[in-house]
Amino acid sequence: MSHIYRIKNPLAFKTMTATMFFSFTSYRDIVRFTRVNEKGLMYYLVIVIGIVCLSVLFITIFRMFMRPASIEILPHSLIIKGIQIEPQSIQRIKIDPEFKTSIGIQLVGKRLVPIKYCFRFVDKDEVALQNLRAWADDNHIEIKEGSFMRWM
Repeated sequence: MSHIYRIKNPLAFKTMTATMFFSFTSYRDIVRFTRVNEKGLMYYLVIVIGIVCLSVLFITIFRMFMRPASIEILPHSLIIKGIQIEPQSIQRIKIDPEFKTSIGIQLVGKRLVPIKYCFRFVDKDEVALQNLRAWADDNHIEIKEGSFMRWM
C-alpha cells in the first residue's frame, strides 16, 4: 500500500546559531583588524570565513522557506522529492526528535546524511512517522534516534 506525505526541509536552528556566531565573530575581527590597520593574511582569511558563514546562513534560511515536497512510502522503496531509494541502499533511518522531528536517510557507505534526504513531515507527522517506522521494520532497516550530522 502506498502512502504519500508532504515534507519540508528540517529546521536548522543549530546551524543558523553557529553561523550567526561565526559571522559576528568574523565581523568583530574585521573591524578590529581595520582599526589597527593590519591587513595581512589573517585579515583576508577572516573575510573569507565570514563570507562562507553568511552564505551558509542564507542557504539555510532559503531552504527553510522552500515549498513542501513529498515522500511516497511504497512497499519496497521510498520516493523522496522524486528520487526513488531502494531499501538495500539505506543503511539506517535517523530520527532527531528535538523540537520538530527531523528525519534523515543515511545511505550505505556514507557517514553523514545527505541534506537532500533530510526532512520533516508537514501534516499528520505522528501517523507518517509510524508508517515510516513500520516500513523500516518490514524492510529490516535500522532506526536510530538522536541528533545527527547533515552534509550539504
